[in-house]
Amino acid sequence: MWLSQAMFDVRFSTDDLLNRIWKLIQLFALVMKLVLVGQYFIVWMHAPDKRSRHPILCYMLANFVSFVMWWTSAFASAVLTDQARYCIWFGAIGIEIIVNVVLANNATVTFVGSHLPERLGLFTLIILGESIIGLFIITDELVDTPRKLGWDDL
Repeated sequence: MWLSQAMFDVRFSTDDLLNRIWKLIQLFALVMKLVLVGQYFIVWMHAPDKRSRHPILCYMLANFVSFVMWWTSAFASAVLTDQARYCIWFGAIGIEIIVNVVLANNATVTFVGSHLPERLGLFTLIILGESIIGLFIITDELVDTPRKLGWDDL
């Protein structure tokens, strides 16, 4: 979900009150997928280049279908097997990936001039940093374990 929102933000986000309200609403887990559909709808309605309406509509529909699939898996868990839920999850992710890959080179909704590479780079640094910190914590615990167990006296 974070990547979908980041890809929307770097192309269409404005720093105004309405956008801040959308962000506040998105703090509620799965609701943010539907909010993203609403944001795409607003961009679709006010698209200055009419050629961009088709790709924006594709993004909007992909996110809506993904939203329905995630909600179905969340609220029909009593009916669905684990395998069916996993299939729904992978299907929802797959739909978003396919639409983003197919429309990646569309000139009307491009990432050219956006800060998406910077955002993904920072996200990567956060993930790597968390992993390295976790590695240091585990290493520290392993090094201290012999002393805690009294094995230093051997």
